Amino acid sequence: MITDDEYEAACHAGDAEQEVYGAVSVRYEERGDVIMVKLARGIELSVPRLLLQGLGSASLTDLHSIELSPSGLGLRIPNLDWDMSIRGIMHGRYGSPRWMMGLAGEETRVVRSGPARH
Repeated sequence: MITDDEYEAACHAGDAEQEVYGAVSVRYEERGDVIMVKLARGIELSVPRLLLQGLGSASLTDLHSIELSPSGLGLRIPNLDWDMSIRGIMHGRYGSPRWMMGLAGEETRVVRSGPARH
């Protein structure tokens, strides 16, 4: 059984999370191929779609159906059964640990191959 003090602490933690990571809107922009998230604090995030695990083969219809979770702390595309936390995105987590390792590998390959030197 949870005590009144524990309940109050949980409520305050939720309020703090909402204040930092709570979003008021989300949309997909074809130009730039990005997910745009506007936070309650006025900050707008632009996240390249291909960074986000599970969206590589998403249709335009699905991408345009992106919505906020009821709490405003996550993104979702119901048709794809896709969910992502805004907190995770802001901390640079765009998918599972395996996905993130793959992204790091791609970045390394790009840096290593880089532009030709003359």
